Amino acid sequence: MIDVRFFPLSAQGNQRTDLDDQVRKAMQQMDNLETLVWTVSPILAFYSTERSNEQRDKSLTPELVEVISTHPRLKSLEISGHSNRYYNPKLIGRSPNLEELRVMMPDPNLKDSLLGVLKDLSERSQGGLKSLGLICRVRLSTL
Repeated sequence: MIDVRFFPLSAQGNQRTDLDDQVRKAMQQMDNLETLVWTVSPILAFYSTERSNEQRDKSLTPELVEVISTHPRLKSLEISGHSNRYYNPKLIGRSPNLEELRVMMPDPNLKDSLLGVLKDLSERSQGGLKSLGLICRVRLSTL
């Protein structure tokens, strides 16, 4: 299990690129990873501002989400739902063994993709998710 609640977002330029590359390469090597939580602390989320939400979002890069979505043993995933400009939520639908998905504060981009993601996951040979959790500020009327 990996539980990332804080990420050194103050890194910039080459330092940030190197950090992102190291994290991505490390994730690729974790053959037995079954649970990944990549969100801000629930205590901080309660008191968060738009700026802290934006900083949290920047920790999920498209390359990292690509690695996460194709991880062979990943069964449980909890991520930030602020995907616009940061990652393509449709990648989650490619997760080969994902059983539990929890999304914190999904943005309109993720909301618009969610039904397609769930459909893609349900078309796998083992079937769809066993558990779906969404933490939202407003009701998801489109579902």
